[in-house]
Parts: sequence; structure tokens; C-alpha cells
Amino acid sequence: MLVTTVLVAGILSIYTSTQSVLVLGVFSHALSGSTPSQPLELTVRTAVNLATVAVVAAAASAVRPQRFRAAGRALSVCALAVGGALVRGVLQAATGIYALPDSGSRHALLVELLTSSCLLALSLGVGLLFVGVARQARRGDLLRLAAQQRVVQLLREVQDEELRVRRELAETIHGSVQGTFVVIEAQLHRLAQEAADPSGAELRMLAAQLGTLREGELRRMSAELYPVDLDRGPDAALRALLARLPSWVAVTDEASAVLADLALSQEAQVLIIRVVEDGLSNALRHGHARAIRVVAAADDHALTVTVSDDGDGPEDGASWSGLARLGRRAEAIGGTLRLAAGRDGGVLTLVLPR
Repeated sequence: MLVTTVLVAGILSIYTSTQSVLVLGVFSHALSGSTPSQPLELTVRTAVNLATVAVVAAAASAVRPQRFRAAGRALSVCALAVGGALVRGVLQAATGIYALPDSGSRHALLVELLTSSCLLALSLGVGLLFVGVARQARRGDLLRLAAQQRVVQLLREVQDEELRVRRELAETIHGSVQGTFVVIEAQLHRLAQEAADPSGAELRMLAAQLGTLREGELRRMSAELYPVDLDRGPDAALRALLARLPSWVAVTDEASAVLADLALSQEAQVLIIRVVEDGLSNALRHGHARAIRVVAAADDHALTVTVSDDGDGPEDGASWSGLARLGRRAEAIGGTLRLAAGRDGGVLTLVLPR
């Protein structure tokens, strides 16, 4: 408020002084004698006006009219404006701009008091208006910030619930469902031993298919729902993920040791494993890579996880498919996910805030 008031009042003060001297040609004979002097007259009038502005600003700083309600603001503004006008009148009389014994000077001084009061009230009003606008903007910013924080909180709650459901489903598949398959497989083996060929051979083949389904599809489904060994930490989950790669793929792990020393949220841990898993899958399936390197680097502000390979690299305009979903999850927690062509192949980079 003070800055706005001083700025508006200062501009009006300089304008009125310039208008009085240079446009209207009003001079004070008591100040300049028989020969009018524009520079002297302009300097004194401007100094008086600016001194008045300084006094009103100091008084407004002490009174603080912005803290009152509408009626209190109006009264305080009127009091400050009239008080400032009286100070200006006293300064004008003291500097010799107006000679009080002269009736014409007294009349001009009264007019000056009236106009000064109006200009000062206008300046204070503009300052209060600016305060109101600033308060509304700040209130809007606070409401918007609170809404954003609520959205982030709700998103985290949804993600936590999703992880809980995924973990329960993975444990159910890994436990009771696989156990049921084991029981059925054992019964089929027993029936195959008791049955004569070719029925026994068919039962043994069904038992082998169930065993393959149990060891392959059910374990894979369980791992997709919730990464293997993630409860032991992201480093253990990453090592378990890399151990599943074919033996002919050269793997360089420069990430698990870094991840082991970091305190990461569960959603960040799951996202890291999913991104690395998708990067490995794309490198083998689309890039036909024979060497893969996983690197993690952390500083005080961010964690960067990179999956690079020596394959064909991504094509221009290639569809992200699963990476698009992972990219949205990274953005939801303030991170980014980028896929680019490197020097030898593809480079998938995940950046998460710490």
C-alpha cells in the first residue's frame, strides 16, 4: 500500500508543481521577488509536495488503514488526507510560496488545501485498492495451492491403495492359487500312476502343463502385479529382475548399490522397477540388444535411473504404449520419463525428485 500510495502521490505532486509553474505560470512574489524564477519556484514547490507525501506515508504506516473495515478505512483516509493537506499548507506558508497576510494568498491556500486533500485521498484510495487486489490474488493462490496439495494427497492415497491391492493379489496368486495348482498336479500324477496307457500318459502330460503354467504364467502374473523381492528393497528387486534376463545378454548393474542407500517411497520404488522392467523388455524385444546397462545417480535434488542398450534404438515417432502410462505416473510424483536414441542404442531415463 505504501509503495503504491507514494508512487501515485509523488507523480501527482510533480505533475501539479510542473503544471502550476510551467503551464499556468503561477509564481510566488514572496519567494522569488520581482523577477520570477521558474527553476527556483519549481524546485521549492516539488520539495514541499514530496515532503508532504513523505509525511503522509509515515502517518499511513503508523495508522495502517488497510487493517480497518470499510467505515474505518474511509475515516482514516480522510484524516490522513486532511492532515497531509494541512502539513502542505504549513510548508507552503513557511517557504514563502504564499504570503498569509495577503487575502489573495489566503484564498489560494484554501483552494490548495482542498485540492491537496482530494489528491492525497485519491492516492491513499489507490493504495488501498491495490492492497485489496493483492489480498484477493494471495487468497486465490492459497486456495489453488491447497487444492493442488489435496489432489496430490488423494493421488498418493489411491496409489497406496493400488499397491496394497496389488500386493494382496500377488500374495494370493503366489500362495493359495499356486498351492491349489500343486495339489491338482499331484493328484494328476497319482491318477497317471494308477491309470493304464494311453490315459496315464495323457494325465502326465496334463500334470506337466499345469506345472509349466504354475511355474511360468502364475509367477509372471504375480511379478507383474507386485515386483519380486520389492519388500526387501529396490536394490533386491532390481537384482532379481536382472537375474531373469537370458544368459547371452551382457548386463551391467550400476544402480542397485545406489538404490540400496536411498530412502524412497514405495510408489517410487515400484515405478523404478517398472521402468527398468519395461526398458529391458523393449531393449530385447524391439531393439534386439545384446548388452544392457542400468545406472542410477542421486544428488540432493533428484534421482536419475537410466537404462541403455546397444540395440537398434527407438524409431522416430514410435508409440510409447506402456511407457506412456509409466510417464504419467512419474509426472504425478513430480518426475519425468524420457526415451531417446543414444550413441549405440536406446536410452530410457527416469528422473524423480528427492
